[in-house]
Amino acid sequence: EDPTKRIKIFLQPRSLLVFTGDTYQKYYHVIHSRNEDVIDEDYVNRTIAGISVGQVYPRDETRYSFTVRTVPRVDHSDLPKTIEQENELRRRKAVFYASVNESREEQ
Repeated sequence: EDPTKRIKIFLQPRSLLVFTGDTYQKYYHVIHSRNEDVIDEDYVNRTIAGISVGQVYPRDETRYSFTVRTVPRVDHSDLPKTIEQENELRRRKAVFYASVNESREEQ
């Protein structure tokens, strides 16, 4: 198929559409900001969505978008485990930032 071809998919309220693989990574996808959807021939799922050309569907003001990704595991073993360790880390950061600011003021 032509990767520049534009299609429309109609989602009923409380629907879920999952993009994976090439669909998510290589193809541009967007939800346009508008108050209503006017159904035309470009909607490829008219039959399964139970919609017809010419119908108008108002949009709700709120929509939700969730992104789930696989990310590398992060090693948290160096994080402070006690309040004392947290306070010491904060003290060291304050000393560091103060020294950086002093060196900038000297320049």
